[in-house]
Amino acid sequence: LLLHKHSCLLTMLHLRQPTCPFTTLVPYDLLFCITGDLDIDDLVRLRHVSHAADEWVSVMLYRRLRALLASFLDDPEAFYQQMRSTSTVISGSSALVVFYPLLCVNFPVLTLHAPRHTFLQVEHHLKFREGYRTVPHLITSALKDVRGALEVVVLQSAEHTIILHQSQYHTPLPSILSSTHTAQQGFISHSGFCMPYHSLTLQK
Repeated sequence: LLLHKHSCLLTMLHLRQPTCPFTTLVPYDLLFCITGDLDIDDLVRLRHVSHAADEWVSVMLYRRLRALLASFLDDPEAFYQQMRSTSTVISGSSALVVFYPLLCVNFPVLTLHAPRHTFLQVEHHLKFREGYRTVPHLITSALKDVRGALEVVVLQSAEHTIILHQSQYHTPLPSILSSTHTAQQGFISHSGFCMPYHSLTLQK
């Protein structure tokens, strides 16, 4: 995967708590509050401070991912495991909420991309484990024309909407990186984050 020189690719540890704070000068709870609002650019810089800071950043991103999933799903842990087993990723405005928590409000739509061979497994999980239903009339021409996507399904619950893309390939990335808007090319997997052009996203 070739990305622009301004891109960042972060790995994420499956940790709910860091093993230790990366500084003893700030109380533990206050440190979580301070770093909880840092955007992806600041987190990239912070992770280079030390191994403990790198671990802290990983935990912060994991917490944000869990919070995002919990706002759409009754069992976020089960879907997190689905992301791991099916190589499903989160993209678009949904990913921006994780990357820029102070600038992006919670978006009522969760955008997912699944590889061709695991798409049906993800769709089945959302329908039968989470109670979502397909809504064909909400599939717009813009969604149908996503490059690299074989199929697009819109699913709804009582309060939320999920857009699930089926990639034409065994990786979910082509339909994401084909977006003409660089801010929409970021994605979150079960174990990593990528935000192409992250240092350009906030520039006007």
